Amino acid sequence: MANTRIKDISTTATSTNADDVCVIDGATAGTRKIAAGPLGGVFNQHLKVFHDGSNGYVENGTGNLSLKNASAEYIKMLIATGGVELYHNGTKQCETSATGLSFPDGKGIDFSNSTTSAGGGTGTTGTPASSVFSDYEYGSWTPSFATTGTNFSTMITDVVSASYVKFGRQVICQTMIRTTSVDASGASGDVVIGGLPFIADSTTDSHGTATVGQANSWVNMPTSGFTVTDAAQVRLMRSGGAGFTTSLVASDFTAGATPYQNAVMISISYISKT
Repeated sequence: MANTRIKDISTTATSTNADDVCVIDGATAGTRKIAAGPLGGVFNQHLKVFHDGSNGYVENGTGNLSLKNASAEYIKMLIATGGVELYHNGTKQCETSATGLSFPDGKGIDFSNSTTSAGGGTGTTGTPASSVFSDYEYGSWTPSFATTGTNFSTMITDVVSASYVKFGRQVICQTMIRTTSVDASGASGDVVIGGLPFIADSTTDSHGTATVGQANSWVNMPTSGFTVTDAAQVRLMRSGGAGFTTSLVASDFTAGATPYQNAVMISISYISKT
């Protein structure tokens, strides 16, 4: 066996326990290492344990370094490419990435042990359905005008802005959209804005709300709206007179090939399906 240094191994050294086995380092700290690997293997590819006089190290020359308990379930895995995976009861819960901490689908930060929860204070109500924060996103989306019946013969839109942010299942969108050419002949049904970034909750009558901040150059402008259940649409509403609203229809658009018509600035808040 090559590189055998029996003289560097001691059962006493400076340990206070006579049963300890110590590796005595040389003049240069960290040059003596306990190594484990296949017989005849390359030393630099072995698992090594050593101390440099200030800190202790476990060094793995190739592959992954995994820590296991008695039942051989992973407690932690160190990836050779730089990531760290954490497991609970054999199932991966999270891992590090180049931008932070990444969670598998359905996993997240669990707040179930929080002492504050819905219905926990005087006069409050509510029963938590989930305490796991599993998603955050920020991005853009592509809104478009459409109808629930026969669609517009021509509908060319100009999307000035459209962004969204998602916290768990809560989605908040904003857009400013207007038309450059509209032909509503033959169109039927109610007017919707389609293309929401996520499908809305499928629970019956679970609707998000749409708030109109500004609108101009309509025949009858939208004043509000609500998300359609189990769909990626917002149904637009307008004033119906006598204190109520009614659905926006195709004839409420200003028709023609004129830019900057039927402009609306709208904010949408809803619960997504997933």
